[in-house]
Amino acid sequence: MPFDEKTMKLSREIVAKARADAARESESREEKLAASIAATETTSAAFACGVANGRHGGERGEVTIGPRFPADLAAGVALQGVAALVGGGTNPEPHTAALATGALAACAYRYGERLGRSVREAAEARQRPPSPAPALPSPHPVGETFTVIELPPPPRGRR
Repeated sequence: MPFDEKTMKLSREIVAKARADAARESESREEKLAASIAATETTSAAFACGVANGRHGGERGEVTIGPRFPADLAAGVALQGVAALVGGGTNPEPHTAALATGALAACAYRYGERLGRSVREAAEARQRPPSPAPALPSPHPVGETFTVIELPPPPRGRR
């Protein structure tokens, strides 16, 4: 193959295509890695909220701020705000946003599970036949016998 201008042009095109392919492959790997890290952070945050609620949540299984505001909901909303501020608004900071998503997911799961349980219990109560009224005690003791006497019909014509 002669080494002329046509060959040089073809060589440059092949090299340019190879560089573009390598750049696309590198971006694809970085995107996949970022998605894996975000999934791990989200899952870890939800897990941590579940552990905290289970350990310190009391009889309702829920850590609260004040009497009734869920702590994981507060943390998720606050972290979403921080992610938006740090990331510049349109593109939230990904790691903080992933942690916020995990906290919000933990809260959403807990309330969804409670709702599902109450709906199931209501449906089961509707399907259950009504319990019979308790039997009234007999005025006569068990085992007592009675004699039935037939009376003759009343005479006719008398009032």
